Amino acid sequence: MPIKVIVVEDEYDVLHELVDGLQEDPLIEVCAYAQEVEDAFEKILSTRPNALFLDIQLEGGTAFDLLAELDQAGAPAIPVIINTGFEYFEYAQRALNDYGDRIVHILQKPFFSHWEEKRKECLGKIQSFHSGRTEVSPLGSFNKFIARSKNTTFLIDFEDIQYLEVAGSGNTYLQAKGREAILIHRTLEKILPDLPDYIFRISRYHAVHLDAIKCLLHEDKKVQLEGVPQEFKVGEEYFRQLLRLLG
Repeated sequence: MPIKVIVVEDEYDVLHELVDGLQEDPLIEVCAYAQEVEDAFEKILSTRPNALFLDIQLEGGTAFDLLAELDQAGAPAIPVIINTGFEYFEYAQRALNDYGDRIVHILQKPFFSHWEEKRKECLGKIQSFHSGRTEVSPLGSFNKFIARSKNTTFLIDFEDIQYLEVAGSGNTYLQAKGREAILIHRTLEKILPDLPDYIFRISRYHAVHLDAIKCLLHEDKKVQLEGVPQEFKVGEEYFRQLLRLLG
C-alpha cells in the first residue's frame, strides 16, 4: 500500500513540482496539498496522512504555527520532512529543537538535482519512523552534525570537529573548535557512520579529524592535534591505517 503524504508549500510552482516528483514513485500517494496554514490543518485532520512535506514559510503563518495547531487538536504525530532553502537554515534548526521527535529529514531547495536519490531517501526516512528505527541526522545535506544533549540541540560544522572521546555508559564527548566539549548520549560506534570519512577512528576510545593532526609520534604511537594540548594514543591496527592514509 502506498504511503499517503501531504505537501504544504507556499510557492505555487515549487508545490506542484514537488507533488509531481513524489508521485513518480508508486510507493508514494500525494493525498492532498496546500499553500496556507489553515487549509493544510483541515486537510491533515481529514485525510490522516502517513507523512508531511512541510515548508517553513507558508501563507497565513509558518510551519511552527501549523505543527502547534495540530498538537493542540490532538492530531497523531507523523514524520515531517522540512522543505527549505539554505537561507532559512536557522528556522530548520529551530524546527529540530522544537519538533525533533518527528522531523526526520531536511529536503533542501532546489530539490531536483539527483531527485530519484533524494526521493528514495525521503521514503526511507518515513518508513524508518513508522518502524521505530533510528536514522542518520536530518541535517546531513547542510554539512552539519546534529548533537542532542539534554534539552539542547547543537549543530556543528563537520569541519569544526576536532575529536570524539568515549565517555562511558554509552556516551561520547565531542570536541569542536570554539566550543566546550559536548556530551552526546550515543556510542562512538553509532556516531561515526554519521560523520565524513576524514573523522578517523584511531583507537577504541578516540576518533580525530585527519586535517587537525599536527604530528604523528611514531615511537609512542600518538597523535597531536592543532590547538589541542592533549595527545592521543593510536591503536596498533589504526596506526598502520593512519600511516597509509598520511603517506
